[in-house]
Amino acid sequence: MPYVPVTALKDYVGKELGRSAWLKIDQERINLFAEAT
Repeated sequence: MPYVPVTALKDYVGKELGRSAWLKIDQERINLFAEAT
């Protein structure tokens, strides 16, 4: 991810910044989150 100064963030409003791969949310992950919070 490239460095973007705070003053330049307004230039990115409304633009697509890219996509990440799908992440499977299974019951085990939900349980781990529940235990952590």
